[in-house]
Amino acid sequence: MFSGTSESTNKSYMPYTGMAAFKILAVNPTKTEIEDILNRPYPLEVNYDLRTDNNGNSVRPIEFWVTTQTNNVTITDRITFQIGDATVKSQNGNYQYVNTKGISRYGQTIEEVTEKYKTISEKSAFVRPMVIGEDALYNFMQRALGYKSSEESAQFLTDCEQANITPSSLYQGDVNGLRGFIEFVNSKSRKVGLVLGVKPKEKLLDDGTKITQNRQVILNNPDFFFTLAGGIVTDYNTGKLQEVIDYKIKNNASLGTALFTIGFQQYKKEDCVNNMPSNPQATAISWG
Repeated sequence: MFSGTSESTNKSYMPYTGMAAFKILAVNPTKTEIEDILNRPYPLEVNYDLRTDNNGNSVRPIEFWVTTQTNNVTITDRITFQIGDATVKSQNGNYQYVNTKGISRYGQTIEEVTEKYKTISEKSAFVRPMVIGEDALYNFMQRALGYKSSEESAQFLTDCEQANITPSSLYQGDVNGLRGFIEFVNSKSRKVGLVLGVKPKEKLLDDGTKITQNRQVILNNPDFFFTLAGGIVTDYNTGKLQEVIDYKIKNNASLGTALFTIGFQQYKKEDCVNNMPSNPQATAISWG
């Protein structure tokens, strides 16, 4: 199973949702390498050229191919990041800065961030602004590594630089450092907790028939990346996912457009935590 669209009436295609433990296989592989991973022809064109994102920024795609074997189901798919050369700037004009342990915070200047987050900066200095996509990629890497920024010896940025994993090298298309990262993670038999979702899309056929196409995806929001102990999903991990969902709902934050469940299962729209009625009705309230 790989990213793409398939009609919901196609019995051979069954999308899944929920958290699973994924092994990282490759980063920015060639078409031939993807076909070796899938053991079948891959129908899509493959290139990792610079492109323009939805905000008009120049970005380089970084695609990790991952696989899971959960409940006797094997799923091999990709999760995509986009690394730019422009610095991250929020709507209120703050920049995103990173410290040597790989922790990021927002502020106008390094001096402001250093002062505002003094307890963090005393242990690890904020050193530079971050570029587009860098924070999401680092979160993915840290969850896969089981990285703990609280460790005294933790120096995530230094480790990345020594491995030639830098914003500039990635933007230029050099992913050799990330290939070394994958080898290291797999040498430790580590897996990363990721959440599968489905993006339904209605399509009108030439004869006027309306069908639903279900595209399976992996949520690439850092809030949905999880460190796994022992390479398996436990109640602790699904509990953390529930906490993320509860927090986002409480703060009116989006859960994304891909429908998903907490536990791993075959896709059923009605089971998804962010499934909303097509035509919501006002609820009658009795004031007794």
